[in-house]
Amino acid sequence: MPTTFWMLLALATTLPQGPPTPQPGGPTAQVSVLCNGAFDETAPGGDQRLPWWRVIAGTPRIETDVAGSALVTAAGEIVQQPLPAMAGGELVIRGRLHGVGTLTLIDGLGGSASETWDGPGDEGFEFEVRASDLASGLMRAVEPRFVLQLAGGDPLVPGGQARWSELSARATFPCPTEDDLRSEILGLLEWSFDEHLSRSLDDLGPRPTAFVAREFDVDTGEPVGAPMGRVTFHPLYGQLLRAWAVEPRAEWGAALERFVRDFLELGLHPETGLPRYWDPVADVPLDDAGMEIRVHMDFLLDVAEHGPEDLRADCLAAATRIGEHVLRAGVLPDGSVAARYVPGDGRPTGGTVAIRRLDVPSVLARLGGILGDERYRDVAREAVLELSYDHYWPGTWDRIDPGFDDNYGHYGERALVMWEAWPDEPAFRQLALSGLDHYAPLWRDALRFGGNIAADQVRCWRIAAGIAELEPDRAELVRGLLAAAADVHLTGQQTNGGPWIDVTVVNFDPQRLPVGDTAGVPQNLLEGLGLVYSDELGRRTEADRAAFTGVVRQTLASFGGPHGLIGTTRRAAAETGNPARGSLRLHPGLLAMLEQLD
Repeated sequence: MPTTFWMLLALATTLPQGPPTPQPGGPTAQVSVLCNGAFDETAPGGDQRLPWWRVIAGTPRIETDVAGSALVTAAGEIVQQPLPAMAGGELVIRGRLHGVGTLTLIDGLGGSASETWDGPGDEGFEFEVRASDLASGLMRAVEPRFVLQLAGGDPLVPGGQARWSELSARATFPCPTEDDLRSEILGLLEWSFDEHLSRSLDDLGPRPTAFVAREFDVDTGEPVGAPMGRVTFHPLYGQLLRAWAVEPRAEWGAALERFVRDFLELGLHPETGLPRYWDPVADVPLDDAGMEIRVHMDFLLDVAEHGPEDLRADCLAAATRIGEHVLRAGVLPDGSVAARYVPGDGRPTGGTVAIRRLDVPSVLARLGGILGDERYRDVAREAVLELSYDHYWPGTWDRIDPGFDDNYGHYGERALVMWEAWPDEPAFRQLALSGLDHYAPLWRDALRFGGNIAADQVRCWRIAAGIAELEPDRAELVRGLLAAAADVHLTGQQTNGGPWIDVTVVNFDPQRLPVGDTAGVPQNLLEGLGLVYSDELGRRTEADRAAFTGVVRQTLASFGGPHGLIGTTRRAAAETGNPARGSLRLHPGLLAMLEQLD
């Protein structure tokens, strides 16, 4: 195995500080990275598309006989499929060929090697191709992502064609045991949390607080840019709470307690109870700045349900106070509920996008479920019925987004929260199921035919997984969709050279579209791979654990520094600074897997 692979496998680094690193030479697993290599998945009758393969030339087709299914390529016909792999790792392609055909393997730098074979007789010809063979031919190291290309048959033989069958491709990924992966994740979280808690908190004014108030450089640890002019709840503390709930370390609990106490005192208006901003330099509240309130209520309820025992009652009381204010002032005449409020006088205010319509109803339903208070359920139900009156789910298989990732990703997720809180309420169930039932066939085709696959479709994975728990009749459908989605995101979000990034996938390739992609740390991919690692979804396997581990380690190698991860694909000049924004995007994936391993 090439030395570079073992170096990446262990993240061996010469940095003076940085994340904890496993020892070189750890265990590996073979990950299947080719889809539909048996050619047993076909398009509907009369449809010439080839699931999971892109046609470059001609009209190749899948034929099935008593011997099984095969891809038939005549002379001049070409198909391709991208293959993810670890940088420096092995990739092995095997298959069977009848007739004359040419296999070409292309690496991430555009180098290629081709083999032409003649598979005579009934048995045909069994072949094996390795990425290391390509490296020998190119006289340099090869780099992922790879592209497998098949062409055939013999232009000198009239009617000659190639029949490809029994194809497989397996890539070597690092594969620690579950216990070792858990320890690795906890080590990374400990390192990253320590960096944030020691470098990003508010020490700007006369009163230091636990609010996150500054960014710091991944290489030097020094502050980057101006301090934040206003602060409030920060995702760091939601992530810290999730980690504490699995691994209740004293230092994490103490950090949570300090923030919660500061938030309850300074981050909530004393009269209205609504969330507000805090000026960390002047140490004064900003009571006239409107604010959306869902994330604050959700955090308070998360602490009330899963946080340190001595914080739970106070957080539930604070969330209830906000909920009571919304019941008094936030329910609008049409049945919808305002998402944004001015904390000083408590009035609802505009300035939110349409997909926020169920944000507050969802958290009200959750609060009502905890309290057993049907008033909150009733308000949430009216908001859902108001939305459902003229709502439709937009999109086609080749243009599934933004209807799928944004509309269903928000409305569906909020509906799922309400349904989980009130399992017998049909309005919540109907909204969640209507979106899944509408998008399932479109999603399936988008995945297998190369449609538009946004990175943040992973929020829809969460919805689907939640529905599978509440509605067992949909579980088999969900398992198939999430398996296909995991394959597409793993393949399509890898870029040349090896890094995976948070980016839209079109025709199985990463595309930098102007749709808000961060193109940095693959938060959504890692969160998705962690989410599907479960027995219920059929993905708690060595291969799935290896894929997750490989993406994590490659991400650290590509974006990491001594004090954190950068948030984009390139480092800025040292004098500009490189904020550790990527660390916050790494945490959700680590936490998703940690929760599955618990």
